[in-house]
Amino acid sequence: MCIGVQAIPPQYDRLSDRVYVYRPASAESSDDLLILCMFMGAPPKVVAKYASEYGKRFSNMTILLVLSTIQSTFTPMVKARRDIEPAVDLIVDRCKRANGRIKGAVYSNGGLSSMIAIAKSVRAQTGSPLEIDGLIIDSAPSPPNDLTGAYKAFSASVPTAFKSFPVGIVTSLLICISLLVWWVLALVSGYGDPIDTLRLALNDQSLFRSETKRTYIYSKRDEIVHYSGVESSAADAEKQGWRVQKVQSTNTRHVAHSTGDREMYWNAVEDTLK
Repeated sequence: MCIGVQAIPPQYDRLSDRVYVYRPASAESSDDLLILCMFMGAPPKVVAKYASEYGKRFSNMTILLVLSTIQSTFTPMVKARRDIEPAVDLIVDRCKRANGRIKGAVYSNGGLSSMIAIAKSVRAQTGSPLEIDGLIIDSAPSPPNDLTGAYKAFSASVPTAFKSFPVGIVTSLLICISLLVWWVLALVSGYGDPIDTLRLALNDQSLFRSETKRTYIYSKRDEIVHYSGVESSAADAEKQGWRVQKVQSTNTRHVAHSTGDREMYWNAVEDTLK
């Protein structure tokens, strides 16, 4: 699903189909940069909600909004990196500023995948890991080899018009076939389980600087990303030197934790990113 321009708050400028930027007024701006990576197929109203909320709470920061779609998930890596190139150029420029800090917030595996693609491109250009000073990880990552969760994630990203009977049956079959082909090709090519690859990359110190703060926000009610995947990844990150905080939301669904205890959610975000 493509996100229409109308979903993006007017204070965000388009850099590419997937990348938008909010630049604060010069009088209040800082050299800090926030990278906001949305989940795959995020509905326009959800994109608008988070883009506006982060814009209000971090109004003195430059904010990079990176979208994720079903199409981008199956896009060859060369094109995927080209799609996010405007974001990478801005990040590399920001890294050169002595007082600039980089923060991040990723939503689900789709947002995490975008952040990892950015980190790989930054490393390719600079030879150094992405210097993220604080990172929010909302509803990610999944446990390894979680095809069931992947199916649910792709199904949730499909427009409602393709879910009703009888079209929904065809849609489900196409999702199953696409996932199986994607998984088999990844394994045969030596790339490995796509989810496990994300998990390893998240805790790869050549991609992300360690000894910085990370906050994992998740829920046991999440039916798409099982909480065990989040907790095991967080435990591994802590062993490798990241300063980890876990915030378990109660009775909230996938990437909807901010709708539960709103104060707790945004306090955790601000504590990590400010």
